[in-house]
Amino acid sequence: MPHVCVWFVQHVVRALFLHKSRARSAEGTRARHDSAKVHNDNNINRARFSSIGDGVNTESSSRAMREWQEATDASLQCLGRVLLHLPSARHGSLTHEEENMQKRARQKVYCLLFEGILEGVFSTTCGERSSKSASTCNIPPAMATLLQVYNETDWRYPSVAIFVKCLHAWGLHEMLRRVFYHVYRRERGQQPTYNGKKSNDGSVLNNGAGCAAKPKRYSLSLYTCELVIESACRARDPSTAALAVDYMLSQLLHLRSAAEQQPHEDVRSCGDDNNTAAVVTEDLIGGRCIAEWTRLIHEEIVPRVDKVFCQTGIDTKRQWMDDISEAKVAVASAVQ
Repeated sequence: MPHVCVWFVQHVVRALFLHKSRARSAEGTRARHDSAKVHNDNNINRARFSSIGDGVNTESSSRAMREWQEATDASLQCLGRVLLHLPSARHGSLTHEEENMQKRARQKVYCLLFEGILEGVFSTTCGERSSKSASTCNIPPAMATLLQVYNETDWRYPSVAIFVKCLHAWGLHEMLRRVFYHVYRRERGQQPTYNGKKSNDGSVLNNGAGCAAKPKRYSLSLYTCELVIESACRARDPSTAALAVDYMLSQLLHLRSAAEQQPHEDVRSCGDDNNTAAVVTEDLIGGRCIAEWTRLIHEEIVPRVDKVFCQTGIDTKRQWMDDISEAKVAVASAVQ
C-alpha cells in the first residue's frame, strides 16, 4: 500500500506537469502570434489571415488552460481522499521494518507534493470546490489541501524543509513559526554534548574542543534556517530568529564533529589547509563550507536579528547575543 500511494502521487504530479507545459506552450504561441499581428496590421490580407489565426490560438490557449484547471481540481479532490487514508506508522501491529517503510512512504508523498507546489504544477485558478479552503488566505488551493492533512507527526526530514519553503514563499509566518518551534523542541533534546558544559538555553557547549556527539539528522538545512530567519525578521519576530541562529550553530558544530569522527567520508572545506573539513550532505550544507556559513552568521545574520530585537524593544541590552555567544566561539574555533 505505501508504494502504491507513492506511485500514484508521482503519476499525478507528472500528469499535472504535462498539463502545465501544454498550457504554457499554448500561451506562448498566442503571445508570439499577437506580436506578429502588430507588425502585419498594415496589410489587409495579412490582417484577415491574422484574425483567423488569432481566434484559433486564443481557443487553443483557453482550452489548454481549462484542461489544466480541471486536472488540478480533480487531482486535489482525489488527493484529499488518498492523503486522509495514507498509511501511518502508528499501528502497534507493525514491525520495525514496516514502520520505517510507512514513514518513508509518507515523507516521499509529501516531498513530491510540496515540490510540485513550488514548481507550479498545480493550477492556481482551479475550480470553486477546491478553492473554498483557500478563500481566506492568498495561498494555492493545493497548499490549502495539504495543510489539512500534513500534521505534526509528519514534520520531519526531509518533507518539513520543503514545507517551510512553501510557507515562506506564501508569507505564512505564523504556521512557519509553529513548525520551526516544534522541530526545535523535538531536536533540542538530541543536541550533542560538548565536554559537558551547558549554555543558558540548555544546549551543551565547550569553547571549541571536539565534541563527543553521536550521529544525528537535522530536519532543517542551514539554507532552510535562513528562510526561517528572513521570515521572522520580516514579521518582527526576533525570538524565533534567535532560535534559528542557535539551531544553525548547533548544526555547524555537529557537522564539524562528524568530519573528525568519519574522515573517510566525503568532505567539504574552503581550500584552506587550516580549516577543519566537515562531513556534509548537500541538502544540509547548501553548497557552502563551515567557514563560509560561520562568516555569514557572524557578519550578516546576527546583526540583522539584533537590529530587529532593538527595533521591537524586546531585548535592547543584547541578552540574546550573550545566550549564543559560547556557541559562536565554539564554531569560530572549529574553523580557525
